[in-house]
Amino acid sequence: MPADKPNDASIPMLSVRDLTTHFPVGGGLLSRLTGKRRVVYALDGVSFDIMPGQTLAVIGESGSGKSTLGRTLLRLQEPTSGTIHFEGRNITRVGREELRQLRRRMQMIFQNPYSSVNRRFRLVDIISEPMFVHGIGDSASRRQRALELLELVGLNPDFAYRYPHEVSGGQLQRVGVARALATNPSFVVADEPTASLDVSVRAQVMNLLKDLKAELGLTMMFISHDLGVVSYIADQIAVMYLGRIVEIGTKEQLERAPQHPYTQALFKSVPKPNPRLRGKEAPPVGEVPSAINRPSGCHYHPRCPLAMDICRRMYPVLETKVGGQKAACHAMPAASAPASVAPTIKALRRARQGGPSQAGQRGVTAPRPVGRWEKDRHASDVDLRRRRRARRARAGSGAAGAHRRGGAGAALLHLRQRPVALPVAASERARRPHRARVPRRRRRRRRRGVRAHPR
Repeated sequence: MPADKPNDASIPMLSVRDLTTHFPVGGGLLSRLTGKRRVVYALDGVSFDIMPGQTLAVIGESGSGKSTLGRTLLRLQEPTSGTIHFEGRNITRVGREELRQLRRRMQMIFQNPYSSVNRRFRLVDIISEPMFVHGIGDSASRRQRALELLELVGLNPDFAYRYPHEVSGGQLQRVGVARALATNPSFVVADEPTASLDVSVRAQVMNLLKDLKAELGLTMMFISHDLGVVSYIADQIAVMYLGRIVEIGTKEQLERAPQHPYTQALFKSVPKPNPRLRGKEAPPVGEVPSAINRPSGCHYHPRCPLAMDICRRMYPVLETKVGGQKAACHAMPAASAPASVAPTIKALRRARQGGPSQAGQRGVTAPRPVGRWEKDRHASDVDLRRRRRARRARAGSGAAGAHRRGGAGAALLHLRQRPVALPVAASERARRPHRARVPRRRRRRRRRGVRAHPR
């Protein structure tokens, strides 16, 4: 039988410690024997707690390991190492039968509703299938429970005998939510349930999840790219990058003062309707590195504007920062560090610009200076267009002057750009002899010495 729900609210519903999931890829027999196979580090040392009734939102770019984390928690994907304690039990060491019983209280809402259902089943059979697998009730009671769940998620019971292709994507996603609630779970993993939905349908699904959380007391892990959705439903936020959690804290802490530069870039990249409210910061530069060949030290240092020498050599520890949340960053001062010794963001930015800084007190070397193109990238869109127009105007005026002067400047001009047509006076144009246009075939015959019109 599944374990009872813990009554003490101070005991975490889910406790994860040093969770690691690696995927060996490629290589033949020799590489397997020598232990030199390439490895995809999907998860690497992930640790967090989820209290009963809370919702932990996991955000990050594609390829950061969010979906792998959700599937590993339910052991749909076997972990390489680490422990997962659910309601006080270590589910990484339980057998197959015990795990099947525990999954009555652990369910998942998949990202793609069409690929997660059997299209040969009617909707009532799709919702009843988890109850049939776990031996809950008889056929009549399961069918009655399925009809009740359809009404709970806001669908008419007449939909029960339709097939998946006869309903919309939002309605099928609601069926996925009803199927996840069929066994009365206490923990639900929602893997981007609103990613493929319209805005109006997305709002309906989000309101549904929030209402179900309040009515049933669900504990959820919500995976999403949409920071607006995360801000609406989450109690805590965990930011992942290349298989690691780089910052975790309450929603208020991360929205008020994010500590990690990657978290700051994610929140700055949220589009704002009013252009006056757009910040000068830009989203992270470049793409996420490969999970096979990760950068040394802090994995974010090739894209970080505050990178230091220690960031390239040592991965930072996930520790409590000044704002109260935990973050893994050498540049951010810890909560226990003296304010006079720890470098601040402003000091590191002054060091980047070449000005006086206190960053040298810890042996911090000033990063490379920001180039002109990086400044343009960090400027607002309006300022960027104005600078580009001014640059084109300067290039055009310089090209015209070089063409008039001739010499080496004119030769270089012909190599780099099209020549500029200079104005010709009307009197000089009148003195030029008129040259009629000769057809191409006649010009070729003249070059070969052939008469254009042989007699």
